[in-house]
Amino acid sequence: MNASDFFNKAIAANPDAGKATFNDEPLPEGVYPLVVESCEMRKYVDGAKRKPEDIAEAVSKDPSILPGTEVSIVFVVTDGKYAKRKLFGSYCMAASSNQKSYGEFTPEKKVAAGQNDLCGLMIRLGKPTEWCDWTGKLFNGYVTARKGKDGKVRNDLRCTVKPGEENAPKPSAPANSTPHGTDEPPF
Repeated sequence: MNASDFFNKAIAANPDAGKATFNDEPLPEGVYPLVVESCEMRKYVDGAKRKPEDIAEAVSKDPSILPGTEVSIVFVVTDGKYAKRKLFGSYCMAASSNQKSYGEFTPEKKVAAGQNDLCGLMIRLGKPTEWCDWTGKLFNGYVTARKGKDGKVRNDLRCTVKPGEENAPKPSAPANSTPHGTDEPPF
């Protein structure tokens, strides 16, 4: 069969053949097994995209702007119906000099919220030496679902540890690992 006949037959059988199917349905609120896919500290400017060239462009247009600092984390659901779905978190460490207030959510409150969320993640993932130390860590995380002003439901990871959760989910061992016995010599 030649290429043209093959593709005509394939498209006749499935008009959506070759098109990516993306499920943008939000995750239902609840606990999910997650892994940290990436974790990095980066600069940001309020109102600009997060790529370095966009930040450089914003700063070159207004040299008085001092970029802020945030930790950007990508989480991935590891199991179940929603496996491979990603959640994105940006946690502010220092606000950019042009950071706007959104209602009562001031730049100071943005920094305080970011610090609080990062400390909650530290309880779950351990204290890193470098931000990338969290990459590959497995844990159970509580995913929230909230409706925005535009009516769309968005997911976030609840980072903080609620009262009564003193024993917050700890990083889990990989499924195929063998537990290690004691460190005592065998004799």
